[in-house]
Amino acid sequence: MSAAPIATCSRAAMDADLIAVCERLLAANRDVMTLYKRRSTMSFEDEAATDPEMDALAKRENAVLEELDQVGTSPKTMAGAVALARAALSQAPLAVDGTIEYADDAEWLAWSVVRFLAAVEVAP
Repeated sequence: MSAAPIATCSRAAMDADLIAVCERLLAANRDVMTLYKRRSTMSFEDEAATDPEMDALAKRENAVLEELDQVGTSPKTMAGAVALARAALSQAPLAVDGTIEYADDAEWLAWSVVRFLAAVEVAP
């Protein structure tokens, strides 16, 4: 995602912890996705050799998700809502073609809002 970091937004101070954790989740997810892309070009044996790396990345991502649970997911500012939307999008269930999978119409509508918020540029 090419959106600018939102931690520099002046109003973001109210959601500073939430924003910081969301940005760590995005970074962890980028690392997981990078490894997935690398693994997709490997033989089965070479891919298996990266299992410890994948396990470590999964633990890191899960630790950040636990931290997010502790910080809470109720943003007080638009900057916090955008950060949370971007974090949510990084965890979206994806189909093989990269599109978000929906179980029902409510999920389709909810993910539509998440996608919109994730693209918002927050003024500093």
